[in-house]
This record gives sequence, structure tokens and C-alpha cells, in this order.
Amino acid sequence: MYTITDKSTKKSITVHCAGNFNAESCVALKDALSGAFKKVAPAVILNLSQTEGMDLANLQVIISASKTAQSCKKDFVLDEPIPELIKRRLTAIGCSSLIVTERLERVDGN
Repeated sequence: MYTITDKSTKKSITVHCAGNFNAESCVALKDALSGAFKKVAPAVILNLSQTEGMDLANLQVIISASKTAQSCKKDFVLDEPIPELIKRRLTAIGCSSLIVTERLERVDGN
């Protein structure tokens, strides 16, 4: 079971994920992130703090979102805290650059 919600401000769109993300949730996550990039805000924040698990297909959606952000000239940030399991999987597939452990200024203004 999973849930995806979003919250918009002038500076960012935050996509909140909760639950276990597997093949069944992949399209929903892709649609949520695609929709976020279409909005006016200059940044998309992905909050995975309530995510219990995530398979490779969903990790690929996150990697794709990072590339979409670059092509749209928007910021894409994985919000802290990122569950350890997801950090390990991103690192294992060579995408540790998506894990930002320190930001000088939060894109959402908080």
C-alpha cells in the first residue's frame, strides 16, 4: 500500500510518498513527478521520509525525474530524512549524487 500527495508553494512543489513502492506504484509516482514538473514552481522536492520500501522500477522513476529537472532547468531534491534502504539502493546503482546531505538554503524556504 502506498500514498502520494503534493503540496505547492511559490518556490516549490513537494511530493510526499508514504508506504511501500513496488511495480504497482511506479506509474503513479511517475505521474505525480511529471505533474509537479509541469507546475510553475522552480523546484520539485521529493519527500520519502514515510516510505517503507522502494523497488528498482521506482528508483528509475526518481533518476528519470532528476534528468527531467535538468532539462526543465528546475531543481530536484530528495528531502531529508531519506530512509537508509533507499540511500543504500541509490548508492548501489551509482546515483548517490541524488542524496544531498547538506543544503545551504532550502528550496522550499524553510
